[in-house]
Amino acid sequence: MSLPSSATLRTSFVGRDAELASLRSLILRPATRLVTVTGVGGVGKTRLVNELHSHLDGQFAGGIWFVPVAHVREPEQVLAAVATRVGIRDLDADETIRRVVERFDGQPSLLMLDNLEQVIECGTIIARLLHAAPALTILATSRQPLHLLGEVEFPVRPLPVKASADSEPPAETLFIARARESSYRFVVTDDNRKAIASITQRLGGLPLAIELAASWVKVLPPQRLLENLDRQLDVLVRGRRDLPERQQTMRSAIAWSYSRHLPNQSGHCFGSSASLRGLLRSVMSSALPPCR
Repeated sequence: MSLPSSATLRTSFVGRDAELASLRSLILRPATRLVTVTGVGGVGKTRLVNELHSHLDGQFAGGIWFVPVAHVREPEQVLAAVATRVGIRDLDADETIRRVVERFDGQPSLLMLDNLEQVIECGTIIARLLHAAPALTILATSRQPLHLLGEVEFPVRPLPVKASADSEPPAETLFIARARESSYRFVVTDDNRKAIASITQRLGGLPLAIELAASWVKVLPPQRLLENLDRQLDVLVRGRRDLPERQQTMRSAIAWSYSRHLPNQSGHCFGSSASLRGLLRSVMSSALPPCR
């Protein structure tokens, strides 16, 4: 069985309990074969799927196989990535599918394919796997759905930045949790609470941006950090080194999304003079015409 990356599991899981419960229920439905978790870059798709893994113990007798494909450039390489993960190499496509299916042993199995947006045309391979393995369920993450028969899209949105009747805003909860992980000295006070709220609102509730901002509290109090958010992305130049390189900074996260997929989704071409707030709005925009 292939386990998710431990890097994302070391942090607390914040603000997604409802989504986690809904996704788990959906995955365990007998009729569910293909679910695609969709959302903008940095919204927390991978983190949600990794957390789901820890809530599925004993549910899939054939195993749960986590296959990151962010490094894959060609759709046909997705099958090779799956084969490598289950210990199969150097076979043609038909034989590879047969051998992969054998690994599932006819038992209910879950295949997690993380970051499919840059190889969205791999739908044929996914359809063949599902056809060859009737007990297989596939859970994918992508900026957009795969548009395959039987697919269920599970959209993930930025965290709410407004409080509900009985709890603080999830976006603020995430900032505070990551700030405390970054600095044991950090405490929430009347003086910095308003700044924290403003930071999460300016970042649009986007978890990756919030986590990167929170990592700066060891050198910048929230009030000062808030002042810097209207400057360049360089205020968030360093993230955790154990994250994938594409998630270590907001600049790299946006650049990764832009180079792989975003030119076809957003109406904004990113310039070096754009502010963090403007870039994040561009990242979260999905209904505008492409760059010219």
